[in-house]
Amino acid sequence: EQDTKIVPPLIYLMPKIHKTPIGIRPIIPSHSWYTACAAKYLHRKQYPILKKHKWVITDRLELIQELEQKKFDSTIVKLATIDVTALYTSIDLERGLNIVAIILKNCVEEFQIPFYIDLMRWVLTNNYFQCDRKSKERQWEATPLEYSLILS
Repeated sequence: EQDTKIVPPLIYLMPKIHKTPIGIRPIIPSHSWYTACAAKYLHRKQYPILKKHKWVITDRLELIQELEQKKFDSTIVKLATIDVTALYTSIDLERGLNIVAIILKNCVEEFQIPFYIDLMRWVLTNNYFQCDRKSKERQWEATPLEYSLILS
């Protein structure tokens, strides 16, 4: 029998020892939280839509594979990387949802869009966590780390 206990996730911090100065990454595993099923549903439905766009790369290995297949004139093309800090919390929730709605217009039936947007808004605004074993409330305008919605 599957454990269906809803438990507020306990936040923990992972040091980024490869950074100078050393930074920290908050980790909030939300697999047992009440938004988890809805987030997984949205991920299953919308990830295939996301992958249809050529400009979307889901991880560094995919980027490496894409770059290895390309030929570049090294006298003209220079590659650079950037590090985005606080990406999740810098995305305005309503603006992000409006962009998702625009993307969905080309991919799903029009009547489905309000459902997806409302469900996303619910998932993204109902995240809570425990800190020091005491329940704390924290509204995040970001996706739980395990479930990548299109907004993230």
